[in-house]
Amino acid sequence: MGLKTVYDHAHDQETLTPIYLSGNDPLVNILQHTLSTNGVDKEGGSYIQSMKDFKYLAHGVTVPLHHIIVFDEAQRAWDTDTKEPGETEATLLLRLGDRIAEKYGKVTILCLIGDGQAIHRYEETGMPLWVDALFNRSDWNAYVPDTYHQLFSGVPNLHVNPNFMLTTSIRHDFINVSPWVEAILELNMDKARKSYQDMLSKGFQCWRTWDSQKLPGFVSYVQQNYPGDHTGIVVSSHLRHTPGMFGPQYRGSYVKATEAYQWYNEESYKLTRGASEFLIQGIELEFPIVSFIGDFYIQNGKWVVDPKATNPGLKDLRKVLENVYRVLLTRSRKGMLLYFPRESKEWKLEETYRWFAGMMGIE
Repeated sequence: MGLKTVYDHAHDQETLTPIYLSGNDPLVNILQHTLSTNGVDKEGGSYIQSMKDFKYLAHGVTVPLHHIIVFDEAQRAWDTDTKEPGETEATLLLRLGDRIAEKYGKVTILCLIGDGQAIHRYEETGMPLWVDALFNRSDWNAYVPDTYHQLFSGVPNLHVNPNFMLTTSIRHDFINVSPWVEAILELNMDKARKSYQDMLSKGFQCWRTWDSQKLPGFVSYVQQNYPGDHTGIVVSSHLRHTPGMFGPQYRGSYVKATEAYQWYNEESYKLTRGASEFLIQGIELEFPIVSFIGDFYIQNGKWVVDPKATNPGLKDLRKVLENVYRVLLTRSRKGMLLYFPRESKEWKLEETYRWFAGMMGIE
C-alpha cells in the first residue's frame, strides 16, 4: 500500500515527489533493486530511501522535495538520535515536515504500522513515541484507526477513521496466520490447533523436522514443485549457532544490508547463510525454514529465555525475543518448514518440538 501511494502520487506536482522510507536497510536494498533495471539501484533509490540517511536532513537547512513521506514500520521509530540527544525519529520527521509545509503549503506523513515488531534497541518505545512528538502540535492533523483512539486521545486535531485499519492479510495468499502465531506465543494449544487447521483448509502447508539432513531435501521439494518460489533459513540472531546445526555448508546468519537482494534471489536456497530477523522482517519467502535455535524455547509449559541470549541495550529481552519469533513465523507466503535442530544428546528443544507436534496433530 505504501509503494502504491508513492506510485499514484509520483507526478502530482512538478517540483515535489513522494518518498518511501524504511529503517530496514535490507528491505531498502531489495526494493531499490527490484524497482530498478539493469541490476542497479539508481532508479529505485529515487523513491526508496533509508530512514537512517533521510533523517539527517533535519540537521541542515535543506527543504526536502517530498510532499508525501511514507514511513514503513513507523512503530519502530528510534527513541534517540546520535546527533541530537533528546530528539527521536518521530520529532525529526515532523521537523522536516514543518519545513516542507512552510515552503510548499502542506505535507503528508503516512505511517505504516505493524504491532509486535520491535526487535532492535532504540525502537522498543513504539507508538507512544508519536504521541509525544505530536504533543501540543496543533499545526498538524493526526489521523488514526479506532485501535489508537485512546492512545492518541491527548493529541490536538485528532481524527479517528476505522478505514485506517487494514484487516485483510495478503501476504499469505489471503490466509491470516496471525491468530495461529499469537496462540503459539501464548501457548494456547486449543486456539493454535483450531487456527492451524483453518489455515490448512485454505491451502497453507506446514512441516516440521529436527534433522538437518532433511533441509536440502525440503529445498529440492520446493524447487521441483514450485519453480521460482523462494526458500531459505530464517533464524534468530540472539544465540550463536552450534556448528552443524544447519549442515556442514552453513556459514552463519549475518548478511549485510547491501547483500540482501543477492541473498534473496541467488543464495537463500543454497543454505549457506540464513536470514536473521533484521534481514527478513520486511520481505517474505514462499517456503521459509523457520528455525528454533534455543534462545527462546518451551520448558515446563512456558516460554523461557536462554541466559546466553543476551543483547546489551535492550530494555526487555524477553519481549524482543517474542517479537523475533513473531517475525520469523509470519514471513511465509505459502507454507513453512519448522526446524528444531537436535544439536546434542541433551536436546533442550524437545518439549518445544513435542508441543508443535501436538498442535499439528502428529503423534
